[in-house]
Amino acid sequence: MEIYFDNAATTKPSEAALAEFNRVSTECFGNPASLHMKGLAAEKVITAASKTIAGLIGAKPDEIFYTSGGTESNNLAIFGAMKPFRAARRLNAVTTAAEHPSVLECFATLENMGFETTVVPVDKGIVDIDGLIECINENTRLVSVSYVNNETGAITDIERLGGLIKSKNPSALFHVDAVQAFGKYKINTAKSKIDLLSLSAHKVHGLKGTGALYIRNGIVLDPIIHGGGQQKNIRPGTENPSGAAAFATAAEECYNQLDSAFANAVMIKNVLNGVANQLTDVFINSGEESSPFITNVSFMGVRAEVLLHALEASGITASAGSACSSKDKLNKALAKMGFDKTRAESAVRFSTSRFNTVNEAEFVVEKLVECVPVLRKYGGLKG
Repeated sequence: MEIYFDNAATTKPSEAALAEFNRVSTECFGNPASLHMKGLAAEKVITAASKTIAGLIGAKPDEIFYTSGGTESNNLAIFGAMKPFRAARRLNAVTTAAEHPSVLECFATLENMGFETTVVPVDKGIVDIDGLIECINENTRLVSVSYVNNETGAITDIERLGGLIKSKNPSALFHVDAVQAFGKYKINTAKSKIDLLSLSAHKVHGLKGTGALYIRNGIVLDPIIHGGGQQKNIRPGTENPSGAAAFATAAEECYNQLDSAFANAVMIKNVLNGVANQLTDVFINSGEESSPFITNVSFMGVRAEVLLHALEASGITASAGSACSSKDKLNKALAKMGFDKTRAESAVRFSTSRFNTVNEAEFVVEKLVECVPVLRKYGGLKG
């Protein structure tokens, strides 16, 4: 049996997305910027994809800009918003300690560039919205927060936060990293007062190498890539019609099955959480209000990487957290969220998709109950 529980890192492309990618690659392979028929056909593909994606987030097609993925979308949103004001050193940007490295490292660079930055502490991954709002002032240019945390699945009330940000400083831009939320939660950019929204295709059963950034009409960003004039010169470079079409197909599939997939994820998470009733010294790091698609658990006394290898021997694929920092023995992201060292280094993340089943979760728990006591006995934390 092969069980894939690392969907927060990447998902398996759906058959429909792959078919659309191959169709467009074969039939509409022209450069979208070219004026001949092949180019116009490719351009129509991108226009159709933008219409689909925009419709899923309450946006307009011309507000969708394609990128290489979530990391580039986050970089473009943050640097694009701040770079034009580099001379105005008093301007500041606000984020939280629970963000993805593609956000936190951008903020570290902003600080080196002379901007004021505020990284708001979190409690076990949960954002204190009131505390964050207190950090916003008249000089705040940007607030960047994730909708769903990629490590624990902690959810931020984006709609409430957006309203509070605009009440405190109407000119502050609100950027949401929705990479782990898109395809799983309904998102309305207008209702949530979102100015910039990062998306990634390979998190919703699309293909790697394609992402998107929603940019509300009227907002001007500095490009971080230069050359050519594609996508209003905000993201130059030849567009990828095949990737965009596959992304739109995969995203539409997700939203067509949103309710059933969510209910399935809830049942799976309940089974996974049940491991804490069968083993001692097990801590669920994902709170009750976290995304059902992500379950983060610490098995005290067992180093995460040792447990992962043991699970893999039974055909189970999980992770020790974000693939962007998976080589660290200590899950630094969890440490930044307020979890102690021993809990962080024993944390395993199980992340699921609509293709996973309750039976798979039951098998995972069965194997955990078998192998954790053995690993503890033979010093799994020393691995």
